[in-house]
Amino acid sequence: IKPLEMLGCLIAAAVHDLGHPGLNNNFLIATKHEYAILYNDRSVLENHHLAAAYRILMRPECNILENLTQEQRVAVRTQMIQMVLATDLQHHFKELGKFTTLLASGKMKKSDKAARLRILKIMLKCGDLAHTAKALKQHQRWSGRIKEEMFQQGDLEKKHGLQPAAHMDRDAGTNTAKSQLYFLQVIVEPLFSEFLNFLKEDARAQAKVSAAHKRYESRNNDKNDDNDNQNKKKNEREYGSSNNNTTSNVNNNNSGVIPPQDRISTGTGTETETEIEMETKTTAHKQQDSRTETETEKHYLHSSARYAALRTIEQQLESNTNYWKTEAKQMRRRTSARISESYQDIVRSGIALGVHTSSTRASTGEDVNVNANPNQHEDRKHRKSRVFGSGEHKTPNKPGPG
Repeated sequence: IKPLEMLGCLIAAAVHDLGHPGLNNNFLIATKHEYAILYNDRSVLENHHLAAAYRILMRPECNILENLTQEQRVAVRTQMIQMVLATDLQHHFKELGKFTTLLASGKMKKSDKAARLRILKIMLKCGDLAHTAKALKQHQRWSGRIKEEMFQQGDLEKKHGLQPAAHMDRDAGTNTAKSQLYFLQVIVEPLFSEFLNFLKEDARAQAKVSAAHKRYESRNNDKNDDNDNQNKKKNEREYGSSNNNTTSNVNNNNSGVIPPQDRISTGTGTETETEIEMETKTTAHKQQDSRTETETEKHYLHSSARYAALRTIEQQLESNTNYWKTEAKQMRRRTSARISESYQDIVRSGIALGVHTSSTRASTGEDVNVNANPNQHEDRKHRKSRVFGSGEHKTPNKPGPG
């Protein structure tokens, strides 16, 4: 990521929920909120966050972009707008689908500006839902806050005569764990899976490149050492006949460099200047190799650490998902137990009611024998024909007495 892009990312992440009223876009549109009217029902909250951010940035004491060129300011603003608008869950599957297609095509070039912007969009979307991949206690706290926020919106919807969604109705007895599990499995996991796989592949590639650099530097250093040895032997052959003393010192010195006291005694200094120049070049070359090797090692370790960090995020998200699976099962069991208990209560109440009625009729002396009054119990076939009008039962022409 280039420095200017990093600046746009940081600002977009900071402002992507700025001035959030705790209500979703659907509610603002349904109630004809001023934000919905202002932004024509399109990504209402996301447009509001961006507008609120730029109102602040336009203040002289808050304008952190004032030292950028006009072209740079436009680039940062365009990037911010695209990134924040992508956090609208209404466009979630569209954005994720484009990213997945780009990865599958194998044509993603990180030098391509449009491809980098698509990566940054997905990155901010993951950051927007990052609590799902945090430690379980943090995730539970944020889930509880979001649930309460949704319930509060459900209460407002009832006041406006609207029917809240089941997961926003605090009186509906919704299985919160099941709702959370659905959100993780349908929205979060596919998003994180695609992005983490992309980053892990990138980290693996960087680690491989760094390892290759290390091998190359090692071979290069060995080659340089061989060249140094050859130069030392060549110098010994060239200067050995002209000055035996110098040659002797060179042979006895492990570094292959003439000692300072012998350099002074050489007289003309021609040989000494050549040796000093060679020594300086060799030292500078070795220092450069050392710095390169250190940077390569750091880059390799950074890539490995980044891969491990991504794996940790992936494992934490999986752990949180398993937690909600367990919670959903337990809630289903508790719900089934309550239904069963309620059914048993109804059955017991019905039995008790029936016994009480029979006892009351018997105590009052009322005849409960069905054969006591034959006129009350018509023939079954006759009664059926009278109810369904089969024609077998004929109604008398004149009503009977009374």
